[in-house]
Amino acid sequence: MQRDHRIELMYYSHPWTLHTLTPLIDDPARSVLIELAETSMLDILALDPSRRRSGPLHLLRRPLRVDLRALGTTMPHVAAPVILAPNPPRHRDRLIDALRILDVIETGLDQVMLLCHVRHARQFRPLLPLVDRFHFVLDGADPADEALRDCARTLAEDGVLEPRRWGGMHIHDHWLRASESREVDSAVMRHTIAATGI
Repeated sequence: MQRDHRIELMYYSHPWTLHTLTPLIDDPARSVLIELAETSMLDILALDPSRRRSGPLHLLRRPLRVDLRALGTTMPHVAAPVILAPNPPRHRDRLIDALRILDVIETGLDQVMLLCHVRHARQFRPLLPLVDRFHFVLDGADPADEALRDCARTLAEDGVLEPRRWGGMHIHDHWLRASESREVDSAVMRHTIAATGI
């Protein structure tokens, strides 16, 4: 069986960047977002963050019958459903095994967007070969710190960022966290990533 969807990986710097993803979602009715994390960093944005959930681990149970969008949570200011990391947390190896199934099943979707915090880039490195397009989705108020550099180095070391797979760097000002030095911060972020060889 061949997959019918594109897999995109969004490296983000702050949970609120989730609110800025709408322009990157091709068709909200044919897209789903999946969080890559052992412990969710995005569930605080959900209406019921403490609810028990298996998240993407459902793929290990009934991969040919799973409705990914039905597994997702609807969140304010987010155009497509989000499949949050499991609660209680599960080891990343289980999540990686589950998400590898995305490469061999039909989902009926056009776009599957994986969401990975820049601090977790190396933990989910085994999934890089599956990804069709990579993006950095950053909050302009965040520092260009070692986590961002290490995330960029991970991609450079694995040689996955061919021009056809590069989705770009998207730097936003969240309306609740505007940066007064956005232009300077954005330039530093771009230089930080470019310096790794990307």
